[in-house]
Amino acid sequence: MQVGHVGIIMLYRSKKSTPGKVFALLIVLGILVGVGFFYYDNRSAQQNAPAATLAAQVAAPLTTISPAAPLQTTTPIANVVAPSPSSTIFIPSLAIYSPVITSIIRNGTWDVDNLGTNVGYLQGTAWLGQQGNIVLSGHVEMSDGRQGIFSSLRDIALGDEIVLSEGDAQFRYAVREMRSVQPDDLSVVQPTTTEVLTLITCTSYNFLRNTYDERFVVIAERIS
Repeated sequence: MQVGHVGIIMLYRSKKSTPGKVFALLIVLGILVGVGFFYYDNRSAQQNAPAATLAAQVAAPLTTISPAAPLQTTTPIANVVAPSPSSTIFIPSLAIYSPVITSIIRNGTWDVDNLGTNVGYLQGTAWLGQQGNIVLSGHVEMSDGRQGIFSSLRDIALGDEIVLSEGDAQFRYAVREMRSVQPDDLSVVQPTTTEVLTLITCTSYNFLRNTYDERFVVIAERIS
């Protein structure tokens, strides 16, 4: 998601002040100072508060957005397999192509700080050739304002194909479901009894709270 910034230039003609206008101006200034203090106080409280428990929070913030809290994991399935350096993801309908790197678990959370423009495999979920839920995450926007690898993920459609590759092996998936979930919804990273691919990124940027309110989730089933 990109947030545009629109500048509005107000032009005023110079006029002599009157007592009534001066009094009105003082009232307006008082209101502006009060609003500014409220914003500053609320922002300080957010920065000093402990990070909330989050599930699948995967997007790097805009330069104007507070740093994202770490991804809270559930107990991962027993899985020692991880993507090789040759692993990639390709979504033809969105022209998305990216290496897949591992987001390791640190102190009970998935570390997505170093994903950059790569797609991250959430350590402990299933991997290619295994029965279960492969969970991948990607930034919606980079901290410097550039588009993240999953910036267009919301444009995906039912039936669209997703291809995961590792070396010469290719695994194809078809999109079966898209939905938005709350940040603490862990159901989307749970193991499954079939070969499923889950993609997650952030959505619903809240300008007032300076954060993303929801996660956008794509669920695909293996077709070949």
